[in-house]
Formats: sequence, structure tokens, C-alpha cells
Amino acid sequence: MKNRILHLCYLFLAKIPDTYFFDKYLQLLRGEVLNLQTNKHIEKGSKISTNVKIWSSTKLKVGKYSFIKDNVILNGDITLGNYSQILSSTFIDGTGKVVIGSYTQIGRENHIYSHNHDIYNKNQKMIYSKEIFKPVFIGDDVMLFSRVSVMAGVKIEDGTAIAHGSIVTKDTDKNYIYAGNPIKKIGERK
Repeated sequence: MKNRILHLCYLFLAKIPDTYFFDKYLQLLRGEVLNLQTNKHIEKGSKISTNVKIWSSTKLKVGKYSFIKDNVILNGDITLGNYSQILSSTFIDGTGKVVIGSYTQIGRENHIYSHNHDIYNKNQKMIYSKEIFKPVFIGDDVMLFSRVSVMAGVKIEDGTAIAHGSIVTKDTDKNYIYAGNPIKKIGERK
């Protein structure tokens, strides 16, 4: 019951637009209200912007001084490291678990999925296909530019950059730059 009331308070605060004078305080207050729920842990200095949709059942852990921008949707089991950002209009499906490291930026309008469906059995109607849950791990010092899709079971190593509009279907190597659908190495960070 306590979690439900706290979640309703959060939903109310989430609808209040950030204004120029009170935006920082309102963003910190949203994090504090979330932190009172038993399945959420928001560290000191982390900010939550306007209209961030977080399911009441979502298990959320946010490291210190991180920022979740407006219109983000979070569901499942999600961990965000220290000094990281999730930018506007991103969707994260953490039903299979999503772990994002520190000093990482998840760009605008990204989609991260931690589950898919077993569609290979032609004797099974696809609508009834078995769900497969696979965790997604995104390392430290990673940059996902805008409109990137990350598929279930992928590990993005530390220091990786993924270009705009890419689709990540396989693990990456540390300190490389990737682009495309599906992604390919296009450079190395030195």
C-alpha cells in the first residue's frame, strides 16, 4: 500500500513541467519520492525530468549525479551507473534486466530490449511464441547516439560509441566505434 501511494505521488510530480526557476528542485524531488519506494534506489544528486514513466513494479537503481530526461519510459529491472544520462524519449525494456555503467550517455529516442520471442517453430503461432529474456549490459564511458536500437542479450563494452540509427545485434569490443544495421566497426578510439 505504501509503495502504491508513493508511486501515485511520483506520477503527480512527473506531470508537473520543469520550469526555469524550479526545474532542478523538482527533478531532485522526483528522485527522492522514487527513493522512498522499496524497489527503487536513487542516489544523491540524481535528477528525474518531466513525464518520465516508470512502472510501479520496476526495480530501478540510479547511481549518484545521473540524469533521466523527459518522456523516458522504464520497465523491468534497470540499473544506471554514476554520472550517466538517459536522454529524452528513450524506451528501456528491462524485463530481462538492463545494466548501464557509469559516465555513459544513452541518446534520444533509443530503444533497449532485454527480451524477444522464439519465432522459429512454424507449428507455434507467433502470438503464442515463448518469450526469451536475456540481459543487456552497457559498460562505462559508452555513447549511444540517437535512435539506436539494442537487442536482447547484447554486451556493449566500455568505451564503445554507437552511431545514429544503428541496430546493435551482437556484442562489441572495447574502445571501438560502430555504425549500421546491423552494426559494424568503423573506427577505434585511441
